[in-house]
Amino acid sequence: MQVPGRAGVSLLGDESIEFYKTPREYLEKRRKTYGDVFLGRIINKRTVFLTSNKAVQSLLNDEWQHFSMGYKEFMYELFDDNVLFLEGDAWHSMRKSLESLFDHESVARCLEETKSVVEEFFRNFSTNEPVVVYKTFKLLATRLSIALFLSHHTSPEDSQVIAELMTLHWRGIISVPVNMRGPWSLWQSGYSKALSAKDRLKAIIADIIKSRPSAIASSIEACCTEDKEAGLRHLLLFVSALIPKAFASILTSLVLELSKPENARWRECSNDDSLLDNIVLEAQRLWPPFIGGRRVCTKDCVVAGYRIPEGMSVVYCAYLANRDSAVFSEPDSFKPERWSQQNAGDREKVWTFGGGPRQCIGRYLSTTLLREMLKKLLQNFTWEVVPEQDLRYKVLPVCRPKEDVMATFTRTSSSSDSS
Repeated sequence: MQVPGRAGVSLLGDESIEFYKTPREYLEKRRKTYGDVFLGRIINKRTVFLTSNKAVQSLLNDEWQHFSMGYKEFMYELFDDNVLFLEGDAWHSMRKSLESLFDHESVARCLEETKSVVEEFFRNFSTNEPVVVYKTFKLLATRLSIALFLSHHTSPEDSQVIAELMTLHWRGIISVPVNMRGPWSLWQSGYSKALSAKDRLKAIIADIIKSRPSAIASSIEACCTEDKEAGLRHLLLFVSALIPKAFASILTSLVLELSKPENARWRECSNDDSLLDNIVLEAQRLWPPFIGGRRVCTKDCVVAGYRIPEGMSVVYCAYLANRDSAVFSEPDSFKPERWSQQNAGDREKVWTFGGGPRQCIGRYLSTTLLREMLKKLLQNFTWEVVPEQDLRYKVLPVCRPKEDVMATFTRTSSSSDSS
């Protein structure tokens, strides 16, 4: 069956501005017109969009190995060669080498390694005065990322420099990929600044891991004994702002959802890890940090009954697939209880961390850290969102409130007594 929709003609038919300006409206309007799978034109490329849970599952499982990761042409210059861009035997080999870094035993060590980072952050956490929720948790996530993937002993000064460079580097992902500099480097395009930040980040990473690297940094180096530069490239990917932004996004959504009166009962679950896991999963389902992902078809195939020709770009929309009413009743409602009731067998149908053989390698580490940070929050603080704020979300480039939503955190009496 041919994919419905229209892709227009080159340049004139491009819909990139509409998609990036109002992505949810763009997707929902076309889904209503054409169905769950439809054709469009983004970045002047004919693109198939998948919005149903079943179609996304079919793509990500990719049992026929007919798709490559679709990020290389946009992100390669910013990250250089790493596991995200590898294909075939090279990818299988590197994935196998890295998997042991994120198994249950390794995650337990990571929790111990980062425990003091989290405790110090919350010990000095600003209370009784409103703070910007997303920015606050991005700071925590950045410190965690540095401790996990570089060194727990990174100085505050180096951490600050790394955080600033991470931000510059991230902006390259959402900039027009034009590397331009003015005379004597008095002016640089955003993309050019991002490339400069990449080089400085790699130099700092190389310097830090010479002395007291984290367990993950040491293991990645050990995987790349024949190519030390490859180790730096993998660490650059893990240290990049993608991870702190994802953590900050989910933690912000958790704080906002749990501040609602109808969700008050879930704030009493700090000692039940299984319930905390369900709460975190529900926030990931409703508010995935990134709207979806991209693939490129390498051989003619069929996905969800539709013919996809070789060379076609395919975008899967985790945001909509996670809210598919065919799988989730009351799909737009925050209902952690669904994971122990009607959706108990559907945990693998949440596509926040991708799925199938190319699923995010750090998924278990991420969800475990999020659970532990939420537990720390619930055990030590109460909070209220400042009233009369705009709580509407944007979903690009990161899913979070459109405005700098503020909340006031108050330390509990039991927390004060113990400190």
